[in-house]
Amino acid sequence: MSVAQSGEDDVVARIVYRDGLRVAKSSTLLYIVSTILAPIATLGLALFLYPLFRVSFDPLVSIVLEAYGAAITLYAVLVYLRIRSHPSPGLGKHFIILGLLGFGTGAVLYAYAGLGFASTGYWLRQVGRGSLKCNRDKNVLAVYGGESLACRTCSRVVKVGSDIPQGWRKSGFAVLILSFSRYALEGILPTNSLPIVLQY
Repeated sequence: MSVAQSGEDDVVARIVYRDGLRVAKSSTLLYIVSTILAPIATLGLALFLYPLFRVSFDPLVSIVLEAYGAAITLYAVLVYLRIRSHPSPGLGKHFIILGLLGFGTGAVLYAYAGLGFASTGYWLRQVGRGSLKCNRDKNVLAVYGGESLACRTCSRVVKVGSDIPQGWRKSGFAVLILSFSRYALEGILPTNSLPIVLQY
């Protein structure tokens, strides 16, 4: 590896870490806001929907889901503090897990923040492998303007926090739809008529 190549790799890693820190901060804040708003939204929906549709409201399910949201928010805060103090490609797996957990809540703000976490995890893992490649045509990325990354063939600027492979995006939305349909089934059907797996 030449000295010039090593210098470019360092700049690429610095750009990914810088953008990853920015995304980690904003996504963690979205998780915190979602955790705070979840009990308010749940109570508001219960009060609004019950008189109209006689939707059942199970406080135990609500408490379990809010505890789940609080747990992943705490995990996000810990990962954010870690990338802020010691950025490394090894944190990529934690970002990917946070992305999946965010999609798994079935809530819009968690899912949006989860996209940022998953994308950052993808790019951190690319840094760990030693060469960042465009997720469209698999060509090596280059530093563009000293502050951005761009594909050498399609000239597309890559954004850490929003660019992920198409397969990952489809999988994330499938998890989101399954999570959301669980909420819908709970509201439509009485809780005791759902299969045990969906009840709690």
